[in-house]
Amino acid sequence: MVEDGLYRSRFPESVNLSFLETLNLKAIIYLCAEPYPEEHLKFLESQNIR
Repeated sequence: MVEDGLYRSRFPESVNLSFLETLNLKAIIYLCAEPYPEEHLKFLESQNIR
């Protein structure tokens, strides 16, 4: 946690997605050149994360 409600991390592995659910995230900023993985996009959509 950087400050209350603001987190910084490396790119999460698929096994980490359940932990991300517990954080009640509203948005993720992705700063990599590679396309975002489809599995992760489906997770974000299911959690209403922008």
